[in-house]
Amino acid sequence: MVMGRIVVGVDGSPESMAALRWAIEEARYRGAQVETVFVFQNTPSWRLYGYQQGRPAESFDEPHEHVPEVEDRDDAHRLVGGMVDKLTHLEDVEMESVVVEDRHPAHVLVERSEGAEMLVVGSHGRSGASEMLLGSVSHQCATHASCPIVIIRPRRSS
Repeated sequence: MVMGRIVVGVDGSPESMAALRWAIEEARYRGAQVETVFVFQNTPSWRLYGYQQGRPAESFDEPHEHVPEVEDRDDAHRLVGGMVDKLTHLEDVEMESVVVEDRHPAHVLVERSEGAEMLVVGSHGRSGASEMLLGSVSHQCATHASCPIVIIRPRRSS
C-alpha cells in the first residue's frame, strides 16, 4: 500500500536525473509513490534554457548539450520514460509520469505539490543577482510549494 506521493521535477538534465534518483530512494524508504513531472513548451527547450540564463536570444544559436529538445507531449513522455529506464530496481517503487504543456515549470510543480509528501527538484547550480532576478525553478518552488522541498545541488568538481 502506497503511503504518500513524492513529486519530482524532471527536464532531461543531469541535475534532474540526480533528483529522480534521490526521490526514488526516498520513496523506497517511505513506501511512497514517485510522480515525475515534466513541463514542456512549444519553444525549443534549449532556447528556453538560454532565456533562463538571462542571455540575449542572439547569443544561443545551438541547443544546450544538457537539455534535450522536446516538441510535443509524446516526445516528453519518451524522454521521461528514458530517464526512468536508466534506473534499476524500480519494481518496488510505484511510478507515475505527468507531462504538462506550460511556460512556467515552477507554477506546475507548485500545483503538483498540493497533497504531496515532498517535492524534489534538481538545481542547475547557477547563482548570483541574475538568478534571483529571473527566479529559478528551485527558488520559486522553495518559496511557494505546499509541502517540504528537497533541492538536489550539483556536485562540485574539485
